[in-house]
Amino acid sequence: MAIDLSHLKTLPIVMYGQTYLLAVIAWLAAPLFAVFGPSIALLKAPFVPINVLAVGALYVVLRKSARLGPAASALVSATIALPTVVLSQSFMNASGGHLEPVLYVPLLFLLRRRPIALGLAGAFVIAHREVTAVALIGLAVIEISRADDRRASVLRWLETAGVLAIALLAIRWVAHWSTNYGGLEAGYTPSIDIANGLLWLARDTSILLGLAPHDLRDTGFVLPFVEGSTVSLIAVGLLALLAIATVARRWQTWRRDARTEAGEYLTLVCALVALAFAGREMTHDTLLIRYLFILALVPAALAACVLSGQPSGAVRALTFAALVWLAAANGVANAKYYRALSDARLPDRLGAVATFLEEQGMTSGIAPYWVAYNLTFRTGGKVHIASSELVRIPAYQEEYDAHRDRAVRIDVGACDAGREVIVRDVRICIPQ
Repeated sequence: MAIDLSHLKTLPIVMYGQTYLLAVIAWLAAPLFAVFGPSIALLKAPFVPINVLAVGALYVVLRKSARLGPAASALVSATIALPTVVLSQSFMNASGGHLEPVLYVPLLFLLRRRPIALGLAGAFVIAHREVTAVALIGLAVIEISRADDRRASVLRWLETAGVLAIALLAIRWVAHWSTNYGGLEAGYTPSIDIANGLLWLARDTSILLGLAPHDLRDTGFVLPFVEGSTVSLIAVGLLALLAIATVARRWQTWRRDARTEAGEYLTLVCALVALAFAGREMTHDTLLIRYLFILALVPAALAACVLSGQPSGAVRALTFAALVWLAAANGVANAKYYRALSDARLPDRLGAVATFLEEQGMTSGIAPYWVAYNLTFRTGGKVHIASSELVRIPAYQEEYDAHRDRAVRIDVGACDAGREVIVRDVRICIPQ
């Protein structure tokens, strides 16, 4: 999408082959591609400022709303700045909307007193990543339940809801002009097998937060690497117990103290995300863990509840100790992983295939879904590879169908009419 947009060939409002999920990263990367040419590094470049903004937004919420000191706010925010390897890798992944919800959650909280701005921002974030809707639900519950004048609060939220609905309908209407619009649609079907959903929730949360040792290959990584520790489980469990104890101790004044609102909001949003995941009808696989990335905020949410509740010195010390452990453990794990990745010098299989196709003068072909569009990107859009499975770009399919006798086939069936070449264990059928 970014390559096409940089050449002004298409208008990707939403992701190709979908009716939802705004193509935000494509628009951010396209100017870089137009100036410097397409590359994986430039595709990932926009995630650097987005990561910084996510940490910064959380820090501002903690300082301005929870009224934590600079050091405490920085330490709590470090749980996002130094996440697990799974999260740090995912937060630099251009698959669509992995990192951005972690930015949107604190950002929406900062707009809570501005109904029109909140409605407009809410429409954008929902159109970008629909899971972010739970943040607005959580914010509405917190704001209305805490309001001294609930009637005025409800009216303000009705104004927000009206603006959001109009803006979201406008975005949906405009999206119909998006190139390659159609195909996958957003949806949510409740499940009756909640027990299975809870098991997957526990497993995936443990992976995301590093609460037990696990091999990263179980989540789609190529390099064998074990991350996670039972000590991290103890640290997060300790934060949860301290948060519960703090709320119980201050129950009579908790809802009247504005400083506790941020922690309560962050905790509720994480809980809603978890419940929505556990209660959704779906066949679970490693890809679905992306719907839980907002849970990266769990340690920060629990710590905010504790530290905003005027804890004793001992409780503050325990909270800081848990946060330091989590940040340090994640920092060390990331350093070891990138060191191992550098030492492994893993071959770039698809990069080699892309180079081969260009050298052979190929212009079209077909490959499995996870290979097809990746290869097209690796060639800078010079070779159009259609997908043999999920189709996002129909024009590539039409191009392949029109030139089958001259098109290359990659890992698709037997090479009966052509010359088979193996490039980095990838089977390529070259037409005669």
